[in-house]
Amino acid sequence: MMEEINTLCFNFFWSGKGDKIKRNPMISDLLEGGLRTIDCIAFNKALTSTWVKKYFDSENHGKWKYLLDWQLQHYGGPAVFRAKLNKKDLSKFINSTDAFTTEILQIWSEISCEANVNSTDHFLSLPLWQNSLIRIDNRPVYYKSWSGKGIQKVTDLFKDPNTF
Repeated sequence: MMEEINTLCFNFFWSGKGDKIKRNPMISDLLEGGLRTIDCIAFNKALTSTWVKKYFDSENHGKWKYLLDWQLQHYGGPAVFRAKLNKKDLSKFINSTDAFTTEILQIWSEISCEANVNSTDHFLSLPLWQNSLIRIDNRPVYYKSWSGKGIQKVTDLFKDPNTF
């Protein structure tokens, strides 16, 4: 839907005759030679991702948070936002019937998912649950009982740096 809105905006700029300038320069800052037009897709992602901040705001007591809690209860609750699921795994792992929850999680996945491990320390600091880089039977995992006992990161599986 946002792609359609974005296309409509650019069609308006060019009177429906196709883009005369690539869209990236159009949305660039004036100092970079751009026109500072709004990229509706990026704007929507920015606005939607702010809901995660609102969700974790202890001063925000909106009733919508209860709905989000209910939607996420089987996937680790708020911990799902620490997850590192790519979009493909996200769609398999989380089956939310709420379009708003699905959109928040998809956009958050784009922002937070890491495709590579840079070092041993980086790997040890990764979340263990709902991580596309850590798989059992070719699927990301979440063990609620382990998570409830404080096992959250890869490093939590080690007694000391050399003992699993």
